[in-house]
Amino acid sequence: MDSTASRLSGGLPIIPEAANQAIWKGLFLMGAVVCEATALYAFRDG
Repeated sequence: MDSTASRLSGGLPIIPEAANQAIWKGLFLMGAVVCEATALYAFRDG
């Protein structure tokens, strides 16, 4: 399965490294925003 996918995309990985890093950076930022919002909400409540 893996080798077939690599052949179809000309030997390159399906997800380019730059896109992969952008995805992880976006997930990290989203997690940071959620944590901050949770902290602010808890602080406001308590």
